[in-house]
Amino acid sequence: MFRKNFFLLVIILMLSNSCGYTPTYKNLTTKNIKIDTIKTNGDELINSYINSRLKVYSKTNSNDFFKIEISSAHEKKDLSKDTTGKITNYELKLKVEFDVNSKNKSRKIVIEENFSLSHSDSAYKNNQNERLIKKDFANIAVEKLLEELVFFK
Repeated sequence: MFRKNFFLLVIILMLSNSCGYTPTYKNLTTKNIKIDTIKTNGDELINSYINSRLKVYSKTNSNDFFKIEISSAHEKKDLSKDTTGKITNYELKLKVEFDVNSKNKSRKIVIEENFSLSHSDSAYKNNQNERLIKKDFANIAVEKLLEELVFFK
């Protein structure tokens, strides 16, 4: 009985491995591009997170050279309040615009995200949550930018 199940398992694994699946972005290479951040405007925290992620690409030698201007913004909006008028939930809207210039081409890439948060009585905890969300958003924005730059060539 064990041999029969083992044999069936081996057959299924062999068939599933040879089905021809390949990841969509397998052949994308972002290491051979050079990025220079010219100017930053807006939210300093988001911009610093983005700049620290893009510094890796400023030291490479490549023919694909991009000059980028970064403009970021955030907006905090109340979603709900309790009966005493204290905020219970709020929304954080984050937006980053990348103005990309390369040789004779230019393009604007806009990335926007909305996050809903519950308000805490502790201002420290609220600030920490916002910082964490801004950091995660900056990472998402850089990943999306890099994907766009690979196809921008």
